Amino acid sequence: MRLSSGRALLPLLLGALFYALSFARHVDVLRQSQNVARKHNILAARAGPTCRSVCGANPQNSVRRQIPEIPNNLVARVLDPISNDQLTTYLINTINDLGTTKIYDPDESQTNTAGFTRLARRVVRVGLRRLCGCTAMVIVHPKGVYYAHFFEDQSHGIEDGVDLFQVKVLDLLGNGEKPFFLSLGSARNPLNSAETRVYIMTPLSDDPDLAARGIFQYAEDIPRLLQGIRDILPNVLDPTVRGYAALDHEIKEQNDELDNSFRGRILFEYDPTGAVPQSRLFFEDQVMFEQL
Repeated sequence: MRLSSGRALLPLLLGALFYALSFARHVDVLRQSQNVARKHNILAARAGPTCRSVCGANPQNSVRRQIPEIPNNLVARVLDPISNDQLTTYLINTINDLGTTKIYDPDESQTNTAGFTRLARRVVRVGLRRLCGCTAMVIVHPKGVYYAHFFEDQSHGIEDGVDLFQVKVLDLLGNGEKPFFLSLGSARNPLNSAETRVYIMTPLSDDPDLAARGIFQYAEDIPRLLQGIRDILPNVLDPTVRGYAALDHEIKEQNDELDNSFRGRILFEYDPTGAVPQSRLFFEDQVMFEQL
């Protein structure tokens, strides 16, 4: 009887060991970024000038922009394959669609935001546009998707002795703040599972040489975010952290690119209408995952 119980526990113990080693390896890589960040004083960029404007909840970002309507000749089914020449049109039209849940909507909130949508019998789309220095997160489970957006200017550094990342990111993930931020803990069931996938999109360093080496602009905060997620969802697998080159919304050409290209756009789609539910996640021109 005891031998049988031991055999039953062995896969669980091996799985836990694999996760711990994988997470530790991921954090080691991020700590290399952290050390480079300290050496080159990347985080001081928040207190001083940078080579681009810091992204925040300012009037420019809060104005609803009149984006020209682009003809969409794609067939009605949500998850049909999207070719490269269709991608920009598809992302713009789908994310702007009123039926798409916005990870962050500048017309509704000027603070960090998070929400959760259950995945069941209806089509679900969750999108974000104009990501230009902020950090976004999408957490996907077969039964639900959690999504969050953290403003660049509200979420990093020390202000009047307050650790902004602790208060505006980690504390919100743990406790939430009505009406715009649903805590990650409230979505713990069903997200606390090895089936869950975590995707984090955060800006690369404004220094081109560091960005080419994959160093994040806020390299010291990413390991803290990973640990905060692990504290709430200890059973999830190693997160995927993707760096992106942030455009400057105060430069007209780059601002126009935010409006009229795939840059700074995220789209999650779920379609249960076929024999097997399908889902996928776009970040800019890359497919982060797809189950078709």
